[in-house]
Amino acid sequence: MFAWKPSNGTNELNLNNDLHEDMESFETSLESLTQESCSSKISNEKPKRKFRDAWRDKFPWLRCIMQGEKTLMKCTWCEKYASPGPWGAGFGCITLQLDAILTHVNSSGHKLCASKWMCDVEGKAMSIPKHVSQLDDLNKNKVITTMKLMYFIAKKDLSIATYQELCDLAVLLEVPNMPKQHDYISYTSRYGGYEFLVAFGKYLLEIQSSNLINSPCYSLMLDESTDNGLELHLIVYVTYLQCGGCGPKQTEYMGLLKIPNGKGRTIYEHVKHLLGD
Repeated sequence: MFAWKPSNGTNELNLNNDLHEDMESFETSLESLTQESCSSKISNEKPKRKFRDAWRDKFPWLRCIMQGEKTLMKCTWCEKYASPGPWGAGFGCITLQLDAILTHVNSSGHKLCASKWMCDVEGKAMSIPKHVSQLDDLNKNKVITTMKLMYFIAKKDLSIATYQELCDLAVLLEVPNMPKQHDYISYTSRYGGYEFLVAFGKYLLEIQSSNLINSPCYSLMLDESTDNGLELHLIVYVTYLQCGGCGPKQTEYMGLLKIPNGKGRTIYEHVKHLLGD
């Protein structure tokens, strides 16, 4: 048998007090958890990187630009010569770190633009013919050494991009008469190597022309070709007698001509122009 016993007022009062205390304890715990969550979120946020003005003291070519809320870095030298990449012709470098600047400094594109800037703007390097005429014997030997390195690259049909690395290797091996630590940056950079290559071509062409003039006879061999771009080319070879006709015959490559069509008249005019009319 179950019996029902009416409750009295004292029990109801105790129950209300217990509920009130439980609500206060719950609100206190919720507020504590909220504060801990906010502080944890703030501590987990990474600090925003900023551009440092002190970087300009070490890298005078460095430029800071603002694009809305973004801070970008650009290179004055690479911008002038429209070097490919974010530092030159691109939008700009978004990585505001010293490591990003040092990576750009060591890039081949920046080194080439630095050489051009020093030659064109700052005037620290003259053209090769003008500069060589003013050098003493010691410095002339240094120029000759670097020219030999570039001639080796051309002889082996290597990329001109390896010229500066080859100069660095020569310095490391303490090759005699080698510029130390890029003292002559116009000679040990790719820009200087390209000038050497052009000078070699002009010199060899002059020798070849002189041999043709001194030979009593010569013959030409022409080979027509079409590249992947559907452009017509004409490869010219020449055979002549050395030593003014008293020596053995010599066959050499003379030039690669781009021609608009394969007609006989067109080929004749282009070969005639190559031979100097």
